[in-house]
Amino acid sequence: MAPDPNLEGQLRDFDDQRYPTVEQTIVNNASVLYKRKKYFLQDLRQSVNGILYIFNGLIFLKDMSVLCLACRCFIQHTIHHPSVGWSIIENKKSLMCFTILRIIFLNLVFLVVHVISGVYQKEHLLDNYLHGWITIQFIGEGPPSSRYSLVILDLCTFFLQLAYHSLVLCTDDSEVLQTRRPDMNLDGDDYYLNRLESEGDGYTGNVSLIKLDLVKNFMEVFDSENYGKIDPGPFVGRGPAGSSFV
Repeated sequence: MAPDPNLEGQLRDFDDQRYPTVEQTIVNNASVLYKRKKYFLQDLRQSVNGILYIFNGLIFLKDMSVLCLACRCFIQHTIHHPSVGWSIIENKKSLMCFTILRIIFLNLVFLVVHVISGVYQKEHLLDNYLHGWITIQFIGEGPPSSRYSLVILDLCTFFLQLAYHSLVLCTDDSEVLQTRRPDMNLDGDDYYLNRLESEGDGYTGNVSLIKLDLVKNFMEVFDSENYGKIDPGPFVGRGPAGSSFV
């Protein structure tokens, strides 16, 4: 009986195949970990951005202020696209400082307005609902119970805006995505090699991505030695649309 040529070819391919070495596996795992960190960082920023829009909508459903809603969305847009519509920035710290000052000022205005004006009274509402007569009836819709509920929403939104500012403008992607190449001169330390080979790609979940220190970032932004000056020309050298510093 003549031997099967296909079987002989498969056996020959099996004998000739090469498996990656431990070092090659670790290097490949580092590349995989870099990509996973990059995509997770993008998803994290998109998630915080979406949560902020939800909070903006919640506040609008309570205070019925279109102007405040537009200002909040403008703040969020300038954090995500910091250079659109503004002059040339000599230093990134200047842009960070300018953006955070705008966040603080506008949120302080919103807070004062809600504390002074309070909430809508029932006699000002036809059916005790805020928006059902305009668009649709929202489940659980109604005037806020007190001005403190609006203040709490304002503070939560302000905190999220600071976190988003720190995540977008104060975070250096190169440091977050940096992967340290392990030392391969381990003198036969099989346990450490096996651990690097099995866990180096990040699929075990034992990965530290980023640590946001809002107080530290806030102090660094307002450090006068770290940021430059903003060009006073209001429309000179407009940055490219959608550009980002990270």
